[in-house]
Amino acid sequence: MDFCSFKRSDLSDCNDPFTAVLSCKVVRLGLHIFEPKEPVIVTSKGIRIVAPLQKNPNEMCILNIYTKEVVKAIAHFSQVKNSILCFYTLRSCAQYIKNVLKLPDAPALLEGMTNFSAILHQARIIILQLDSIDHHTCSIIRSIWDFLDEISSSDAQRFLQRANQSDPKFVGNKGTSDTNLSTMQLQPNNNRQLLIYPPGRGGISINTIDYLCLATDQYINDIIIDFYLKWFYDRISKAERDRTFIFSALFYQTLSTFTRDINPHKHVNETDHEKNHVRVRNWTKNVNLFEKDFIIIPINENSHWFLAIICFPSLKGPITFDTDRPVELPRLPKRHRENDCGEANVCVAGDDRLCLYDSNPGSKDISPVNNSSEPIKQPSILIFDSLAVISHKRVMATLRYYLSCEYKVKLPGIPPRIFNKYNMPGHHVKVPQQNNSTDCGLYLLQYVEEFFNNPIRDYRIPIKDLANWFDTITVSRKREDIANLLQELMNEHNGCSNKILLPNIPFPTLNGQLIEPKRCDSQFEMEEVIKSPSMIATSDDQDDEARSSEDDMCRTKRLKVVSPK
Repeated sequence: MDFCSFKRSDLSDCNDPFTAVLSCKVVRLGLHIFEPKEPVIVTSKGIRIVAPLQKNPNEMCILNIYTKEVVKAIAHFSQVKNSILCFYTLRSCAQYIKNVLKLPDAPALLEGMTNFSAILHQARIIILQLDSIDHHTCSIIRSIWDFLDEISSSDAQRFLQRANQSDPKFVGNKGTSDTNLSTMQLQPNNNRQLLIYPPGRGGISINTIDYLCLATDQYINDIIIDFYLKWFYDRISKAERDRTFIFSALFYQTLSTFTRDINPHKHVNETDHEKNHVRVRNWTKNVNLFEKDFIIIPINENSHWFLAIICFPSLKGPITFDTDRPVELPRLPKRHRENDCGEANVCVAGDDRLCLYDSNPGSKDISPVNNSSEPIKQPSILIFDSLAVISHKRVMATLRYYLSCEYKVKLPGIPPRIFNKYNMPGHHVKVPQQNNSTDCGLYLLQYVEEFFNNPIRDYRIPIKDLANWFDTITVSRKREDIANLLQELMNEHNGCSNKILLPNIPFPTLNGQLIEPKRCDSQFEMEEVIKSPSMIATSDDQDDEARSSEDDMCRTKRLKVVSPK
């Protein structure tokens, strides 16, 4: 789509009472930085900027950026010096700016990141630097963007410093009289090792391409999954670490993927499940899973991440949560027991569903507890999926076969234990669901965090009260949070004298707050398509402009009243 062909009204032609004329020292349109020869005009309809082309500074072009294209605004107002205004725009607006200014396309990016454009991301950010702004102009700007976020002078300086460091011409800063400081800004197409966590042998190596998958609308890869789970594991209490084991994101794929046996005669007496177990046998070489209460397994199937947690694999049946007394759950009718399903066999009794279990003949000589309201623990496989539309009964079955083989290997001196859907029921937990097609990996990480920070208090199936375990914004800000964590760990490793800054990539949040409104860009971009001359006749364009003017007039009436000069 040719965004340059969009018919945009010149915002200087309107007689708008909410108009401010800004004499800017510097204007930054992404990485295109210039000293404007004409003032920037701000009205209730938008922002008008006269900018030189990047390749031909003598040729000027007019940019008209509509108010509805601004999704976040940041400002530091000073009546003395160093005021700034920063606007984050929609992707469609960034494309318009890029095309009008004839900005070059991004260099060839890394494999797997074809949907990411560093140039387009930069073009979404507009920064105006001014000496001072009077009270009247401040009032107009506050009225137009009622979501304006005002920051302090020190925050504004750090903001501009970060903007300077995003410039590829920025190569370093040789320090003061007593210290030599070096700062290097990495670019997205420069694939290199960023960090090994934890440091030393066996640590997870994180490269630029792994970091880039934290950008908005990108899928989180297995490296980021493993890194964050390891980092989080290191920060839970020792008691929790002692009772928890976390598998690598590649574990389940290795366990479940069929491979042709190179030496079929060697494993002639083994079942298929035992052959599968052999492939991952060394993953638990130094650990006994049956001494753990929780086994965390991140799983990726068909480019979708979800989480499985094996709970209390050493238990032979349900017990009370606090006193460890055996619990006798009502048995189901025979027709339910014969139901061949990978999930927990359940029946409905009022609003509660009760799970069937195998009784333990060798349990303590204590009267079973029959109180259905008392919290319990029981061996189970819990599935946490942010797209709960597919049954994972095959996954549950695979994990049960794995446990049976692992039990035989780890505890050879006792009779083997066969795990099945009666003594190890499976359950799809109702948890918060993703609202897009790319955040499944982030939800997986958040499920693990909440599992320890807000733990389940009753393992009676179905697990209840987790549908609102956390808010969507908690996941939305996770990309930025992980990026900040990586930068912090890199700073600790490299030291202040050799600082390496991560590539500047788009996140859905800034300082933990959503950059874009909850409505998606598609509605606005569809409006632009309708206005495109390639789609409809010129007369229709004029009609749409008239309707747009009416909408702007209605919006102007809703603006706060600004007292005249």
